[in-house]
Amino acid sequence: MELLQEIQLAVGEETYLKKGILTQTYLVYAGMPGPQVFSLAVIHTRGNNSSAHNLYWSRNTRQVRIHDREISIVDVSDQAIRLTIS
Repeated sequence: MELLQEIQLAVGEETYLKKGILTQTYLVYAGMPGPQVFSLAVIHTRGNNSSAHNLYWSRNTRQVRIHDREISIVDVSDQAIRLTIS
C-alpha cells in the first residue's frame, strides 16, 4: 500500500509529477482566476526545451487525473492548494 503525503502549494510553487533523467514534469498552483475556478499549470521540460499549459477546474472538484497520476484536492483557496498525488 502506497502512503500518500499531503502537499501544500502556494501560488507559484511547484511539485514533481514525473522525474526522469532528461525529462521532468512539474505541477504548479496557478491560483484562482475566478471565485469558483482554480488553475494548475503543467510544465514539461526535456533537456533545454520546455512547454507549459494551464488546466482549469471548478473549486468543488475533488479528483483530477494528470499524466496518469491521480490527484486528490483536499482544499483550495486563492492563496494555496492542499492535495495528494498517487
